[in-house]
Amino acid sequence: MKKRILLTILSFVLIIMSALSFASCNIIPPSWVEGVVYATSEDGTYAEVKGYANTRTYERNGETIRKEYKGRVSEVQIADTYNGLPVRSIKKKAFAGVGIVSVIIPESVTSIGDGAFANCRYLKSIKVAEGNSEYQDIDGTLYTKDGKTLIQYATAKLKTKFIIPESVITISDSAFYGCKWLKSVVIPESVTTIGDSAFYGCKWLKSVIIPESVTSIGDSAFSNSRYLKSITVTRRNRKYKDIDGNLYTRDGKTLIQYAIGKKETKFVVPNGVNSISVKAFYGCDSLTSIVIPFIVSTIGDQAFSNCNKLTGIYYQGIVPGLLDIGSDNPALTSLVYYYKETQPMTMLGQYWHYNENGDPTPW
Repeated sequence: MKKRILLTILSFVLIIMSALSFASCNIIPPSWVEGVVYATSEDGTYAEVKGYANTRTYERNGETIRKEYKGRVSEVQIADTYNGLPVRSIKKKAFAGVGIVSVIIPESVTSIGDGAFANCRYLKSIKVAEGNSEYQDIDGTLYTKDGKTLIQYATAKLKTKFIIPESVITISDSAFYGCKWLKSVVIPESVTTIGDSAFYGCKWLKSVIIPESVTSIGDSAFSNSRYLKSITVTRRNRKYKDIDGNLYTRDGKTLIQYAIGKKETKFVVPNGVNSISVKAFYGCDSLTSIVIPFIVSTIGDQAFSNCNKLTGIYYQGIVPGLLDIGSDNPALTSLVYYYKETQPMTMLGQYWHYNENGDPTPW
């Protein structure tokens, strides 16, 4: 009984102190805004879902401060109507990154934008009303009504293996983005297209097999998958191939994705490669050195970002400035070396050579 009284008194004191602190700093106590955000379409004939508001807003010394809530949000029910208009559309990335656990899509919705539910780390179930003419759910995963497009996998499901139905032709942009538990995904021969960032950040995904039917793989489709050790392309695929578990275009001219879960510390980009794709090495936490052939002229955005152990990128070209470097590649501005067989008289620390062990070494 005494403990309860003490706790009650303590809680009251904390409330008073909090109120006083707001008052002393000219702060208006915070208010929460939570719920689905709707808007009327430009032509005024329907409503659309713009996103999910889950923010805390307060004022401090005349300035409005807004903080987004990152925690879990229980079941979200999208309305059939808004202001008397049918809700027809869910905008691109409307719920991306929001902590929703489950979502219910009404039959009125006929359009869902790319990545509408991408990277929802707590998402366990997507449900679609049976009367919806454009979409359906199968075991909590979102598809088009005809089953030809897998739009969104519920990324927080506890399954470690997922077999994509043989009806699927297209894996949408960000369909598995941020998936927490999957270790393997079986892609059937029916699939022809894998969208941008389709498997981005699938932490536990260890291997993937790309069938011969696939003719299009989007940017960063397998990037930042921390434990990905192998990407295998079936031999008859005419657009892509794998070399030592890494993904390339069939002609070998573009390195699309390095399997960043490999434990090797050194990597030599094969001869014949002339471009390195967007985020090709993003998040690699094992490589300390990479050798790039002199014919490489283009490097995509963030190709080497978040490679925390990388100490050197050894470009076989001899002249600085020939590389077309994409944005946010800090390693290519601070760690890149240019090849020179003999020790230069000046500019030490900018050139490299092979030492007696055949390892790239700065002069």
